[in-house]
Amino acid sequence: MTTLTDFLLFFSSDNAVNGALVLLGTLLGLPYVYLQYKANPKFWIASALNALPFVYVNFVQGNFATAALFFYYLVVALQAIFFKKEEVTDEGVFVIYRTPHRKLLPLLLISALIFLMIYVFLTNIHALLGSSWLGISVATPQNPLIDAAATALSCTGMWLISRKYMENWIVWIVVNVGYVAMYVAQANFFWAALFMLYLVMSFVGWAEWRKLHQQQQAVA
Repeated sequence: MTTLTDFLLFFSSDNAVNGALVLLGTLLGLPYVYLQYKANPKFWIASALNALPFVYVNFVQGNFATAALFFYYLVVALQAIFFKKEEVTDEGVFVIYRTPHRKLLPLLLISALIFLMIYVFLTNIHALLGSSWLGISVATPQNPLIDAAATALSCTGMWLISRKYMENWIVWIVVNVGYVAMYVAQANFFWAALFMLYLVMSFVGWAEWRKLHQQQQAVA
């Protein structure tokens, strides 16, 4: 989708499934970001459900890196739900930590490497996959630079949140700016609005997690 007309056609009877998944992803994004902001362990359930429509719709729109990213979100969420015992306070929220300084440079370097790998893949997608994959037409990536950068940083952000490091919110601020720009360029206005909400909540979440961390440290 690149124009308003394309956006409206995405919801036509011929594309009913696509339109329904866009709306579903938008609605599921609301409890997802709220529970993340509240540091509530039920966030992982919302994360798993929220990932499903994003995988398919991003794939058919040619955002292949973002589609793979949401599949990664799904895997991490299922792991947290079924195989990981979360560390929570008596109030039922995550125990929150600061990111150790020794991990900052490795995270930056790994993020840069992931970005380069994804960007090379996206710019050579048709040579690698052809015109279709698993019966689904392979679209030409519309915004490979933003797609690759936002995906790489999102991997970092998800790693940080899986370890309850409060700095995940700083990463999400950058990521959400990128996704707002990408979805506006693709005329996917529902998801552009959703990621604008995510952007606002990233600032609010950063403040909330800092406050929770300070409270937890005070009683430790």
